[in-house]
Amino acid sequence: MKAIKRAIAALTLLSSALVPALAVAGETESVNTPPPIKIRQIEQPVKKERTTTDPVKKARENSTESKQKGFCQNASNVRSEFSGKLSLIDQERKEKRVEVTDKVKERKEDTASKILQKREEMEQKFEAKLAEIDEDLTEGQRTALESFRNSVKQAQEIRKTAVDAAQKTYRDALDGLMTTRQQTIADATTAYRTAVTTATSAATTACAEGEDATVVKTALNSALKAAKDELKSKLAEIESHGSQVRVLAKTRNEAVAAANEAFKAAVQQAKTVLRNALANDSEDASAESSEEE
Repeated sequence: MKAIKRAIAALTLLSSALVPALAVAGETESVNTPPPIKIRQIEQPVKKERTTTDPVKKARENSTESKQKGFCQNASNVRSEFSGKLSLIDQERKEKRVEVTDKVKERKEDTASKILQKREEMEQKFEAKLAEIDEDLTEGQRTALESFRNSVKQAQEIRKTAVDAAQKTYRDALDGLMTTRQQTIADATTAYRTAVTTATSAATTACAEGEDATVVKTALNSALKAAKDELKSKLAEIESHGSQVRVLAKTRNEAVAAANEAFKAAVQQAKTVLRNALANDSEDASAESSEEE
């Protein structure tokens, strides 16, 4: 009897001890559920945070943490700084464009002035030479000389038209390349500005939302590097314009050389005609003189 009472008492104590265990487990099991000790065995132990005892390492950790927090605190300043730098780049680009445009214009005017001066000098020499020849000529010889002058002037006009056309074609193409170059630079810098603005705005927003400063800074640096690399790639394409300019100059020079060759041939032909005319007129004059004698 006593043994039965002790067994009942033990079961009562066991069931009362299982009530909190079942509440923790969230289950409805019979009295045959394993004792609470097994539930305590599967609980994850609480990990204790290790504290750094090395003062140097601790100082470095504090410094890094301070810098990370400082980055987010200065995110708006970083954005303003980049905006200022981009504005400076735009201003320098505009000044450079004006400088290049002025140099090209000055070079064009200088070339045109030299060509005009050269033509005037050649014209004066040509007329002076004809004036020397015109002395003591017969009427027939003067007629032949005038025909020669007209032929040469016509050849000069043809050459002038060809040279001017070649020069204009070259200048128009060069202006087109410059316009394309400037547009390429403008598009590249605009894209760079947009990428930088987007990246800095995203960093500012991320910091305001409480994201980890290290992650934000890494993402910003990555975006800025990608934008810079893209800008360099676009600007590198402009270097190919140099070869295009050389091709244009070669085409122009070949056209001018062809015009000069055609002019020389026309002048040589006019000289031959003049020489024959003067020779024939001299023979006729000699014959007439002999007849008179």
